[in-house]
Amino acid sequence: MAVLNIRRGAPYAPHLFLIPIALGLSWPGTVGGTSPSQGGDNAAGSPPRSIPDALRDNFTLGGQIPVARYYVDDSNSGTGTHYQFPREDVDAMIKAVERAKTRAQWLIDARKSDKSTWIFEALNEHSLAGLRVVVFGSLEPYYEAICLSFGAATVTTVEYNKLTFEHPKLETLTVKALQENQFDLEGKFDVALSISSFDHDGLGRYGDPINPNGDLEAMEGVKRILSPEGVLLLSVPIGPDVLVWNLHRRYGKLRLPQLLQGWEIVSRYGWDPSMLSKQASFTRSYEPIFALRPMHSEADVACSNTIEDASCKFVDDSNTN
Repeated sequence: MAVLNIRRGAPYAPHLFLIPIALGLSWPGTVGGTSPSQGGDNAAGSPPRSIPDALRDNFTLGGQIPVARYYVDDSNSGTGTHYQFPREDVDAMIKAVERAKTRAQWLIDARKSDKSTWIFEALNEHSLAGLRVVVFGSLEPYYEAICLSFGAATVTTVEYNKLTFEHPKLETLTVKALQENQFDLEGKFDVALSISSFDHDGLGRYGDPINPNGDLEAMEGVKRILSPEGVLLLSVPIGPDVLVWNLHRRYGKLRLPQLLQGWEIVSRYGWDPSMLSKQASFTRSYEPIFALRPMHSEADVACSNTIEDASCKFVDDSNTN
C-alpha cells in the first residue's frame, strides 16, 4: 500500500481539487455496497481492462445500455493507497469553504446558480447543525470540510482506500470495516453524502469488487446506516444511459429509476430533465444533486416524486416545468 502524506502546496478552492490533479490521482474516490461481489474480489490486482464476458449482460441490462471505453486504475495495482491530511490542511479547507459559501450565496441570491452552488443550496435547505454525517467516497476531505462548515457534529468518511484526516470531528472507515460493523452502525447517521461516487461502484477502478449491481447495493447499504428520517444527498452523472468501462456509469431512463428505487425524492438542485436524453460526450459530466429519503413501506413507495409515478414506472418530465 502506497502512503501519500498530503501537504498544502496551493490554496484550496471548490471544484478545483488541485492536490489530486498534481499527484496524478482521480477525484473523488468511491465506496461500495455491502454484498459479496458477483464477479469475484478484485483486490489482488488491477481491474480488468474489459467487462468480464460472464457479466456483460448484467452490466448492460441485456444489451440495452451501450458500452464505451475509458480505462483507469486508481487502485495502485490492487494494493490500495493511504491518503493522509494533517490538521492544518483540513483547517485550510474549512476556511476555503467559508469563502466559497460567500460566493455561492451571492450567486444563489442573484439567481445565477451553477454546479458550484448546488451543494450549498442543498445544505441551506437540509441543515447539518449538530447532526451525524457520513460521506461515501473521498480521497481528500473537501466535502467533509463543507459539512463541518455547515455545523455537523461529526463526519465519518467511508472509502476503499485507507484515510487519515486529522481533525477531532472527522472519522474514517474502510469499506471492509463498514461491512464488519454494519450492525453497530445501523441507523447511526442523520445525513449521508455521496457526491460523484456510487456511479463508480462495481467497476474495479478503486479496488472495489467487480459487481454489475455495485451501485444499487451501495444505495441499499446507505439505508442500513441512515436514521429512519435521514436524508441522502446524491449526485451521479445524468444523461443517456452508458457504461464507460471502467470510468463510471451515466444514468438515463433505464438505470436512474433502478438507482432511485426505494427512495423518495425530497428535492433536486440543478435538475434539468432534458439532459436525460440530450446527447453529450461522457467526458462532459452533468451531475445535479438529489435529496432523497428512504422509503420504509409499500405505502411509502406510492408517494415518490416526479422521477417515478405511483407505480414506480419512470416518468419523462422533460416537458414539465
